[in-house]
Parts: sequence; structure tokens; C-alpha cells
Amino acid sequence: MKLSVASTILALGVGLGATASTTMAGAAPDYDDFVESTAYPIRAHYTTAAGLGAAEEMLGYAETGWRNPRCAQ
Repeated sequence: MKLSVASTILALGVGLGATASTTMAGAAPDYDDFVESTAYPIRAHYTTAAGLGAAEEMLGYAETGWRNPRCAQ
């Protein structure tokens, strides 16, 4: 299944405690910056604590899934 053009992949820190803003129903999670795919309409948001490396890794997985829909099954 293809994601919409406005799709967003969130790269959040592993092992980080949930903040009040992420636990409230319907609240958007906090993030500090994002990295965008140059080939697909995908963004990976990240926190400073998680780091750019985590977002780039997540973006790589998202791009692989976009290229090969069988990966998502």
C-alpha cells in the first residue's frame, strides 16, 4: 500500500519516556527536526535525543518499503 504524498514517518528515540504531549489522545508528538527523502514524499521526524542518525535509518527503511510494497506485508 502506497502512502499519501503528505505521509510522515516519525523517528522517535528508543527507550525515551513518553511526554505528556505524546500521551494525550490526538496530540502530535514533539520533534526537533526532520530529514526528507530525495526520491519519495517521505519525511522522518526526530528529536535531538534520538539524533539525525536514527531519522536517516528510519528514512532508509521507509524508502525500501516504498520501492518494494512486499516489504510491508
